[in-house]
Amino acid sequence: MREREKGHLWNNSMFIEFIERVLTILKIKDLDLSSKIIDEWPYEIGIAIYKDVKPLLKDIKYRGFKVIIISNVSSEKNLSIYLSRLNIKRFFDRLIASGTVGYEKPDPGIFQLALNIMNISPADVIHVGDDYEADYIGASSIGLYSILIDRNDKYLNLDIRGIKKLTELTKYLELSI
Repeated sequence: MREREKGHLWNNSMFIEFIERVLTILKIKDLDLSSKIIDEWPYEIGIAIYKDVKPLLKDIKYRGFKVIIISNVSSEKNLSIYLSRLNIKRFFDRLIASGTVGYEKPDPGIFQLALNIMNISPADVIHVGDDYEADYIGASSIGLYSILIDRNDKYLNLDIRGIKKLTELTKYLELSI
């Protein structure tokens, strides 16, 4: 999106502005429509998870690990709805949405905020993400042990800790117990 290129944080205000621009281009003058779209969006957007997500979340929760999700989405409310629709929200101890907290990955501030909220040190964290810059570099920049999930070998040429499937994460969890 144009906003992200300009360095603006994607949040609900930016989302509303975007919807209003689209409605203006379409010459739709319904002033309440943008807020209706914003309210319905998280329920209507197509979302899915990989088959290995829920089994892994069950396993790590069973082992007693705390699980935090840090996502570059417009609001914690929307993130909560997405996770509920996927039937995985119960596995997370804390939700952190960039649009709510004011930092967006790869900004170290969003990772530091998670550490502060959970009262943990970087040495006690394994961060798993699928975006090299936002997740791997961002989390690594403050000392988190980062693992990149690279399902399609997009980052094969990089010297990183990487996995192709979440089931491979268990070998790293064994090291941290």
